[in-house]
Amino acid sequence: MSEDPEIDPEVIDLLIQDTNRGARRRKKDPDTRKENSQLKEAYRQAIREATSEKDFRSILHALGWADGSPQIEQFVQLWRSCQRF
Repeated sequence: MSEDPEIDPEVIDLLIQDTNRGARRRKKDPDTRKENSQLKEAYRQAIREATSEKDFRSILHALGWADGSPQIEQFVQLWRSCQRF
């Protein structure tokens, strides 16, 4: 019976590094980038222009968020904190 040879820890580190180098992020589709950019700008505009919570909620509804969703409540909470300054 042959014993398994002990693997040097440096070799393991090199294998891990080599594996990590091969992992590359996928490039985003230009259309997706444009949509994300437009959506972010719409949120910025909503934050700047909304004079009341009701206005802000109506803008979020126009952007497609459903009333009562956890995300919309989180956005409203962030909007409130911005209004304090």
